[in-house]
Amino acid sequence: MSRVVVVGGGIGGLAAAARLAKLGHQVALVEAADRVGGALLPVEQDGYAWDAGPRATLLPAALRDLFRKSGRPLENELGADLEPLPVIREHRFEDGTAVSLPGGSRAGQVAAFDALAPGLGETWARHVDRYAPVWEVLRRHYVEVPWDPVTKSATPRELGDLFDLRETLHKRLRRDFRDERLAMVAGHPAVADGHDLRNVPSWVGVDRYLEQCFGAWRPVGGMGRIAELLGARMATRKVTVLTGTEASDVVVRAGRAVAVRTPEGEIDADHVVVAVDPRRLPTLAPLVARTMPAIPR
Repeated sequence: MSRVVVVGGGIGGLAAAARLAKLGHQVALVEAADRVGGALLPVEQDGYAWDAGPRATLLPAALRDLFRKSGRPLENELGADLEPLPVIREHRFEDGTAVSLPGGSRAGQVAAFDALAPGLGETWARHVDRYAPVWEVLRRHYVEVPWDPVTKSATPRELGDLFDLRETLHKRLRRDFRDERLAMVAGHPAVADGHDLRNVPSWVGVDRYLEQCFGAWRPVGGMGRIAELLGARMATRKVTVLTGTEASDVVVRAGRAVAVRTPEGEIDADHVVVAVDPRRLPTLAPLVARTMPAIPR
């Protein structure tokens, strides 16, 4: 089996490390912070804790699949199943108006926006409906299909066309909405993740379709519990976790990643998984620049 170095201890890095270790690979995870969890780590003070980043997941099946295929099922670890959020977000606008966005209900979202102004609900619904075929392409050809390095060139045409789309989310929102409030609601999750809407592809808005169709789901105790459980799974799967260790670059020789460079020296690898913004790594930054619009984070 291979030596794999995973860069980044957020949920993406933790998930990759757990799955790869379960498959028998020798895995090391490098995290710059003093603990793993990334954006899932809560803010803690005076014995209380708050979600500081994502407070729910739109794809609970993905979390369940991760835990089941890397160890004990998620519900066994949590002691309870995930619970739906009746309201995903409340948006308050400068003009004093507000909208509470319900999850898992097209009619509920239409009613919520119609309360802002008659007709806005149907405008919102038309925007979200446009993402139904996008989700079908992503689900059938990307989300539910493991990446195979042997057949990576055989990307289905409709998936390739989607990933080659040059339309940005900023342009899509300007075209779909005359009311600035709807554009702000639709773009908020990407902005909250640190993206510039002029740099991300329009298909990123598929999350609004997931919110409307499936809702948002939260573990009892908050998303910080997921970080805690995945951190514990690193020990179960015998992943070497190096916290307080910043990856400064990926070392590439003869077209292959062979190591990760850190202030303490290079960590040899047969494969490297980059689960941080690749623009932070000098070797990868030019590749990202050539593929914009993209979602590098």
